[in-house]
Amino acid sequence: MLVGRERFDEVYATIRQSACGAGQTVLILVAPDTDAICACQILCRLLRDDNVPFCTKPVSGYADVRAATEDVSQQFSDIKTIIMLNCGATVNLEKLFDQSNATIFVVDSHRPVHLRNYHSPGRVVVLDGDAPDDDDAPSDGEDLDEDFMESDLESDAELSSSDDEPEGDEETERQKRRREKREARAAKKAEASDRRKRLRAYYDGTYDGPPSAALLFALTEACSTAEPTEVWLSALGTTGARAQWRLDDDAYDDFTDYFAAQLRHIDARKQTSGEPMPESGKGYQAPPGTVTYERDELRFMLHRHWSLFDAMYYSNYVAARLSVWKHDGKRRLQELLAKIGLSLEACRQTYAFLSLDERTSLRDNLKVQGPAYDLDDPFTATFHRVAGGGRNVSAHDVAACVEALLEGHFTEDASHALVRAAKKRRVEAVDTEDEASVEKRAFLRGFWHAYDACLGDDDALLSRGVHAACALQRGVVGQAVSMVEKREITTLRHFRYAYVQASNDVFSKPLALRKLALFLVGVHTTNGKWVDSKAKPLVLLAERRDCFLVAGVDGREGARKNRLAHAFRLAAEHIQTSSRQDLFDSSVVEVAHDDVQRFVESLHYIMAQSAA
Repeated sequence: MLVGRERFDEVYATIRQSACGAGQTVLILVAPDTDAICACQILCRLLRDDNVPFCTKPVSGYADVRAATEDVSQQFSDIKTIIMLNCGATVNLEKLFDQSNATIFVVDSHRPVHLRNYHSPGRVVVLDGDAPDDDDAPSDGEDLDEDFMESDLESDAELSSSDDEPEGDEETERQKRRREKREARAAKKAEASDRRKRLRAYYDGTYDGPPSAALLFALTEACSTAEPTEVWLSALGTTGARAQWRLDDDAYDDFTDYFAAQLRHIDARKQTSGEPMPESGKGYQAPPGTVTYERDELRFMLHRHWSLFDAMYYSNYVAARLSVWKHDGKRRLQELLAKIGLSLEACRQTYAFLSLDERTSLRDNLKVQGPAYDLDDPFTATFHRVAGGGRNVSAHDVAACVEALLEGHFTEDASHALVRAAKKRRVEAVDTEDEASVEKRAFLRGFWHAYDACLGDDDALLSRGVHAACALQRGVVGQAVSMVEKREITTLRHFRYAYVQASNDVFSKPLALRKLALFLVGVHTTNGKWVDSKAKPLVLLAERRDCFLVAGVDGREGARKNRLAHAFRLAAEHIQTSSRQDLFDSSVVEVAHDDVQRFVESLHYIMAQSAA
């Protein structure tokens, strides 16, 4: 069943009351994305404060969910509650957990919610931002075929039983009953047909609801335990969702305004209670853990951590508007910097070395000169936090670091893994079981590195994250430019597609491949080439060792409904290929090497049929 935020306190009370004093009673399953990791941190802080025993398991797909549940159940027989973060909402959880008696709580931004979960009498509880409206969700239709079959059988039986009818008044009465039955059957079929249409409309495309971190923040509010750290984690998760286009700019602004208001409320509460408040004034260093709201953050990626020129050149926002990889675009960028009052030499050095006057000049002049270069809105709202070492970190920067660490991009461990993988490809007999275990260890290592980086307290880990994020963004821009210049994107009637011919395995990871797809869509929608009737979904295919990873995004900028997930499944069924749609993002699938071209052709056929 769906539960709105007005009942979040009841949900947490149920979780806490079901906990027993000894052993693990709560199992937390966490998807590999920034929003889910931040939600997990908020939840773990809440459970620790109330001394509720729990076990956290990162999961990369539904096979992992089943394995993790079985593994934990064998170790701890008293698991009473399973909490799923950014996973579970879109599948039938009663069927998935048919061997478990635990109550399942779901905090998942993926939509639509499976109707079995929506109408569950209480074993499956899905937390949502708003109170549920049953008019928006038809009753579960998994038994539709059985209903129609029974109706047909009844019709046949009724027709066959009316062969020998008496004459006269009795015959007229029987004919009347038959007519009434026919009308009742027709009404029932019409009602079922309408129900089918509602079901199709309900499941027509995937989209995203509120970020899970924001919902968990609402839970801490309901429990009156929200602190600045919870505000920070919520803002970080929301920033990660926006970066992946799972949240549009207007919704992001609404959330940041809400978090800022709650931060002011927390500070006011502390003042009222007599808690010591941070001082202010020139030269004052705020203590670690201090969180502040910043209305005018530059929209230049990681600009504090590399040169201003690189931060602008590789920024999605600037690159898309100036086409900086072209000679004219690069010239315009240099011209803009000159008008702002910064020399090219100053822009080539690390941003931290710019003087205070130069930074002030940058912000003031950018507001004046930016619109002439299509940079109408070069600032965005965000939050800053004073990390453990006294460093001031931005939610935008940390979100980029967390995402890069999560998939192990360009870290020392990842480099070694790539070398090992290259060596393995030269060996004819590959131990697939051993390789799977290596991949599993790499996944867990990346997850916990990302988890530990969320608060920015580990300077060494954050530095690794910055390096990884910068390298990943360079790779995204470089790969996108190569694909555009070589005209590697094929346009069909209903979608575009391209094979990613990368020299390394960077884009064989779901988040990185989606990041590349979103960059390509952003560039082409901004320059007007993929707008209006020319806007089509984009499908990228990246080669892995044993398959192709296929990711699809809507062809319009921002958070949109994505109809590719259903099309992917139908395309695979149409050619009877062995595809795997196990990830929590159903618009990402794995397709066997030998079937990938047939899969694209089948997808073209399926989407043409849908449009007809």
